Amino acid sequence: MRLISALLALLLLSSTCFAQTWTINAAPMGGYLADFPGKPEVEQSNDGVRNGKPLITYLQSVQVGSAIFLGVSATDMGAPPGSEAERAAILDSVRNSILGSGGRKVVSMKAIKLGGVPGFDMIYDSPEHKVRLRHRIFISGNRLIQQMASGPVGVESNADTVRFMNSLRLQP
Repeated sequence: MRLISALLALLLLSSTCFAQTWTINAAPMGGYLADFPGKPEVEQSNDGVRNGKPLITYLQSVQVGSAIFLGVSATDMGAPPGSEAERAAILDSVRNSILGSGGRKVVSMKAIKLGGVPGFDMIYDSPEHKVRLRHRIFISGNRLIQQMASGPVGVESNADTVRFMNSLRLQP
């Protein structure tokens, strides 16, 4: 009986020690590279209109365990912002739209740069979905790039989240 218990304990312990297979994935329409723990699912959606053209978004995402979701989306905006002021206005609008819905409570927010591209890094709680999110937004060329991790409180500092967030590379 002790041998069976010891073997079960060893099996459970060893299953948590195996590293996940991380893969580098490119956006279906270009714009970024990101490492994912496993093969991400890809979804396409139409997210409105800008300058008379449809905004097509591709989302790559994976679920880690039962509670953590990691994803990156790229939205083709048709044309890049005409100026840095327009880029800043679009980023501000997207940030305000994200934070202004569903009673979200901001934990932290800071302006950042990734490869010289300005953006925002936000951590907020969504009472509506009972999760915490870390959410980064950038405009690279004609694409709005959003990187997200959601899960229980603490997801923002989870090892998988940190590796995923640090893996994002923007492409022109």
